Amino acid sequence: MEPTTFAQSDPSPEPTAEAIAARGYEPMRLGARGLRRFVVWFVLGLAATFPIVWFVLGRLTARDPGGQRESVIDADAMGATGAAPLLQPSVDHDALPREDLARVRAGEDAVFEHLGWRVDPKTGEPAVPAAVVEAVARRAAAATTRATAPATKPREGGTQ
Repeated sequence: MEPTTFAQSDPSPEPTAEAIAARGYEPMRLGARGLRRFVVWFVLGLAATFPIVWFVLGRLTARDPGGQRESVIDADAMGATGAAPLLQPSVDHDALPREDLARVRAGEDAVFEHLGWRVDPKTGEPAVPAAVVEAVARRAAAATTRATAPATKPREGGTQ
């Protein structure tokens, strides 16, 4: 038995544009003239856009009063170096991250207790009061009723 080869012995010539159009395909007609025209218009567009952007940015920076920009970061938090806040623990803040987290959670628990919620001391999770659950259920039921109610009323003495 002879081995099968996939190479063609005599390659068929490339089809002409007319043959391609006759089969219903559009031939690819990309000429150097069209590419040159695109590049020229693209460069002209950039040449027109850059001065406009430069002018607008110049006007925006000219509006800056005094030329001094204010930092949105608190100056005291930046430390003596003017860099990022110092890592914990430090001289000004002698607490570990777990202690900070415990203090934050204690503050949240106090807020929940002030609102009338009970906080489980073992898990730290607040228990939602029954009044709050009922109020949410009433609102959800009212929203469902409004959503399913017909938008128009039926005519009197007949059907819709």
